[in-house]
Amino acid sequence: MTKIAILGAAGQIAQLVEPMLLKKTDVDMVLYLRHPNKLHQVDESREEIIKGDASNFNELKAALADKEEALNLSISSFRKELGVLLSMATAAMPCSL
Repeated sequence: MTKIAILGAAGQIAQLVEPMLLKKTDVDMVLYLRHPNKLHQVDESREEIIKGDASNFNELKAALADKEEALNLSISSFRKELGVLLSMATAAMPCSL
């Protein structure tokens, strides 16, 4: 089973993408976000919530450890994006800008 991480899962784009992934794919998801209380509905059989900040390298690295892919929907600054890419590279994930 493919397992992906969605970074910034409470954001507007993630709130559109996540239900489509549930409906049209069979992937399991890790929803990585700072404010889990902002999530409206979670499918506990396919989704795991991890509270964290994408700008914290060590937290993010641990969250990405066993994931095959990540959707970074949390970018608000170049510094945060660089940290995300470094975490993905350290977890041996394919990275692209």
